[in-house]
Amino acid sequence: MHFQYIPYIWLLVVSAAIAAGFGIYAWRHRSVPGATPFAAVCLTAVVWALSNALEMAGTDLPTKLFWANVQYLVYAALPVTWLALALEYTGRGAWLTPRRLAVLAAEPAITVVLAWTSQFHGLIRQNVILNSSGPFPVIGKTYGPWFWIHVGYSYVLFAMSIYLLVVALRRAPSLYRRQTLTVLIGLCLPLIWNVLYTLGLSPVPRHDLAPAVLGLSGVVVGVGLFRLRLFDIGPIARNTVIDSMDDGMVVLDAQNRIVDLNPAAEKLLGVAASQAVG
Repeated sequence: MHFQYIPYIWLLVVSAAIAAGFGIYAWRHRSVPGATPFAAVCLTAVVWALSNALEMAGTDLPTKLFWANVQYLVYAALPVTWLALALEYTGRGAWLTPRRLAVLAAEPAITVVLAWTSQFHGLIRQNVILNSSGPFPVIGKTYGPWFWIHVGYSYVLFAMSIYLLVVALRRAPSLYRRQTLTVLIGLCLPLIWNVLYTLGLSPVPRHDLAPAVLGLSGVVVGVGLFRLRLFDIGPIARNTVIDSMDDGMVVLDAQNRIVDLNPAAEKLLGVAASQAVG
């Protein structure tokens, strides 16, 4: 493998470091719903940023293709891990049975195999050349038919994740609304840039800025981690508390902190839920 120094790779290294730090933090709080899949999202972000940096720094086609294929591990895993995060965070974690996870992972697993063997069938990329017309060489290619199948599948999973988070955002009490918004923004920031790149609309031609934007996404989620205690106060779906019941209900998390009250409890205790939570 042969590499050259490109200053842009430092932005990718910083993105990887931010994702790694948040992933470690989330893993230490993995008893809270959503923390484990978020740690998995962070792991894929680290792999994506570093392998993208090595692809960009590569000077020959075999080196670039190797690291481009490594990134297909990310393309395969990220939609599934984001959906798992959205399901757990919104109180639907019971849906994530091993069989369903296996079904969700089937298409991504096929995609990874096809990416690493694409030179034999062209289902992922075709007409591959080393394009040296820019400031540094990149892989020139046209996308094969399976690539677009995977793009469609991935965007369906991302759309489902966004839908779950938007519904949770609309129903959540004020504290959880801010938490959910940080998760939603963290998903959408790199996704928007990736969509622009896939459609050939990236403001920086030939480059997918999504791995670098992961750093900004990490800062946004960091607000949820450290200011809104995203994985310290466990998110509880609002519909688990029946607002109309006459009996007071106080919901505690694993650390015995108040995470929700119903109106009867607010009246009984003489305190608003927004003041008691946490």
